[in-house]
Amino acid sequence: TTTIYNTNDIHGKYVYIENVATLLLAEDRDKELFMELQTSVQNPNMQYYTDSNSFQLISRQTRKNYPMPANIFPVTSMAVLEDPETRLMVHVAQPLGVGSFRSGSLEFLIDRVPTSSGKGLEEPVTDNKPTVSKFIIQVESFNKEEPLTKDHRLRLAHPSMESFLINDFLQHPLLPFVASRKYETKELSFLKSDFPCNLVIANLKTFISEQQNSLGTGLTLHQREPSCRVSSANPPCSSAVSRLKLYDIFTDLTVKNAQRMSLTYLHEKEALTPNSEVNINSMELESFKIQWS
Repeated sequence: TTTIYNTNDIHGKYVYIENVATLLLAEDRDKELFMELQTSVQNPNMQYYTDSNSFQLISRQTRKNYPMPANIFPVTSMAVLEDPETRLMVHVAQPLGVGSFRSGSLEFLIDRVPTSSGKGLEEPVTDNKPTVSKFIIQVESFNKEEPLTKDHRLRLAHPSMESFLINDFLQHPLLPFVASRKYETKELSFLKSDFPCNLVIANLKTFISEQQNSLGTGLTLHQREPSCRVSSANPPCSSAVSRLKLYDIFTDLTVKNAQRMSLTYLHEKEALTPNSEVNINSMELESFKIQWS
């Protein structure tokens, strides 16, 4: 199914696609199912980008002297096709494989039923189920041109701020719940104010002892880097430099202690005071341990 939203906000700037792969019949064995997008984007030398675990974009290039399976790269949240004037963003809600085998095209591997040797599995798949794949297609125009380097390994790309937000909608959809009683709360937030668009909570977890006592809360923040080549006339939100005090950002919660930690919370670093400002550089992640009063 294909859905277009008739709105003036950010949801009116993309096309939503949902596929259901049904390789269930006997004649579907040992087959791969692709979704191909053919566009007018003239990506040179079949160069494109895929994300690396939703952290950053990595340049890819199809190698003509390699077989097709060797030119399929993993994509976890977005793939990018661009020329000096136009960028095509394809957001995905699930990890897939993607390739570009002709100029202006992207091919997404959305399902496969390998039954023979040499397909990556030691035994055949015989219990395949219908698979839902969700995509968002977004087209952007660059506000300035940059010459494209021939060596794809030297090329860098960053999503625009609107691309970040659209991808967030796809990766973190609203989940409705039905309650047996009526609640008076209309809006709930544990933050006093909104974060800038480019600062996101990458992880929020509770530490519990063996005796089920609370040992605090782990918080990981990610400072994203939006592209400066794509600008919006009406930015959806602020992307100002993020300087914040952990003691002052929470609503109805009092911070007793805050400490900077290693990324995986295994090693302690310096302690933070109520006046300490947290400044996270672009494309960096920082972890903190918070104890409550």
